[in-house]
Amino acid sequence: EVCKVYDGSFNCDAPIREDKNPHAKAIFEAEQKDLLNSLYEAPQRSCDRKINEFVKRVRSCKIHMLLIGHMRKQMPTMFGAAKAQEKMLANMTEHFSHVQREHHLPVGDFPDPGRFREILSAFDLTQFPKVTAAMVKQIDDVISIDIPNLVKQFDNPW
Repeated sequence: EVCKVYDGSFNCDAPIREDKNPHAKAIFEAEQKDLLNSLYEAPQRSCDRKINEFVKRVRSCKIHMLLIGHMRKQMPTMFGAAKAQEKMLANMTEHFSHVQREHHLPVGDFPDPGRFREILSAFDLTQFPKVTAAMVKQIDDVISIDIPNLVKQFDNPW
């Protein structure tokens, strides 16, 4: 969101001199009106920002869950897990692309592959639980049902 800059006169001791600038008074009064309206609407926009941030976090959670679930599925069941994990971490962008295509997710929602690789290297992928269709459906329901219901509760006209 682009920030708006308001023009105004903060010289409250002297009125705006229309003889020097005949347009200044109308501009300053319009800007003051816009600023006051913006301040009155701030609580509603704050609510929207919080909901949007929550949506962003839920989508991020879903992507992390799908990425780790995909990589967990690729791990061998008996031997060679450490070597397989190293190989997967080296090809992180491939796994990102696969998950993105398989689940039709926007690329912009994915984390930075280098940072993700760095953090994930400290964990043993075999210790993560398997991702089930029920887990994915539950998080999809949060995005498609629960959050819209939350927005309706606030009855926000924006």
